Amino acid sequence: MTLTANCDVFASVSEQMFNKLVANIGRQRPSLFNYGTTSFVAMPHLMCHPIAVATGLPTNQPRVTLEPPIPVPGTAGAWAMEFCAQLTKLAIDFHPGQLFNLPPELNPPLAAQTLAIGLEVCGAIACPSPKLLAELGAAEGDRYPPIDPLHAIRGEKSRQDPPVRPPQTLPIDREHIHCFCLEVFATARVRHETASGSPVLAAVLKGLEIVDIRPQGLENSLECLLVATLTLGVLPRIRVALDDAILSLGSFGSLDIGLTPISAAVPFNPSIANDRLSVFVNVTLH
Repeated sequence: MTLTANCDVFASVSEQMFNKLVANIGRQRPSLFNYGTTSFVAMPHLMCHPIAVATGLPTNQPRVTLEPPIPVPGTAGAWAMEFCAQLTKLAIDFHPGQLFNLPPELNPPLAAQTLAIGLEVCGAIACPSPKLLAELGAAEGDRYPPIDPLHAIRGEKSRQDPPVRPPQTLPIDREHIHCFCLEVFATARVRHETASGSPVLAAVLKGLEIVDIRPQGLENSLECLLVATLTLGVLPRIRVALDDAILSLGSFGSLDIGLTPISAAVPFNPSIANDRLSVFVNVTLH
């Protein structure tokens, strides 16, 4: 049976080709894989890993996506810390899954019609030097009135309202950019959705696991952050439009091009199997 026995057009991409495409996108659009605050945008060499870029990439092509700094708790937004985050490795493994081994938490082997994702996520919080931090802390103490023990004994409301002022970012000390890397695995499906009335292919996250993080609460919290980042910030941006195309043939009519409907002959569209992502398309002449 030919690949077009149940459709008019068959399109397929292998995991090897897909991974090459992702790597090429990373070199052409490095800002999609690298994120940081003002100093890291201005000085990409401060990132935890060197950023690989395509030969001849224009200098005005951003290397790092600008992100707001992290507020320092307890300062009412008066102080914030710079940080960076990078996606340093990314590999896609289509079912049956042979590129890498999934951790036990994701219930291997890889389920049918599912893909696996292997990631390395690196990041750092840019800490000021202890000396500078002590100096800033001493100056900050002068901005708060001292605690009156009598107010505490009487149960009166504290008068230590935090001072209101424009937020400031703590200076970066290159020796105190503490980098770390996390090995992450995820599983996902690809399905046909409708966005703004138009059909799209979208990846839907099924599970995610960070390898060897303790204590368990820290691992759970980081996994929650990564799931939220992927679900809200990454996957919605990489949906592939599949608008039904209508090609005019003048007086001869027109061609309608759309996805082949799900049936016993085509149970999955798109389909993930045999290390490939495949799409079946019908073409109708009117």
